Amino acid sequence: MQAQLRHGDTLARLGGDEFVAILEGLNNAQEYILRVERLLKIARKPLHVNGINTELSVSIGVAFYPSDSCDVQTLIERADAAMYHAKQGGKNRFVCSYELS
Repeated sequence: MQAQLRHGDTLARLGGDEFVAILEGLNNAQEYILRVERLLKIARKPLHVNGINTELSVSIGVAFYPSDSCDVQTLIERADAAMYHAKQGGKNRFVCSYELS
C-alpha cells in the first residue's frame, strides 16, 4: 500500500488491523477518489504466504481536513465512523465522513 502513496503522504498502523493514511495536497474529489480506489485495488490482491493464498477485504473511512476538523483525534474519529459504515455496507469499499450526515 505504501507504494501507492506519493512523497509526503503517510501510512501508519494504529493497531490490530487499523491503519491511517494521510494524503496531502489533494485538490478535488476526483483526486482523493483515485487514491482511495488505488489503495482498495492493491489491498484486494491475493497474498502468497508460505504457499498459502490469502485474500483480504478492506473498508476505508475518509475524513477531510479542515472541513471535518482541525483536531487530529476528531479527524480519526470521523474517519473511523465512516470506516464502520463502509464495513456495514459490504466488502472492499469506502465511505466519506460527509456521507454520514
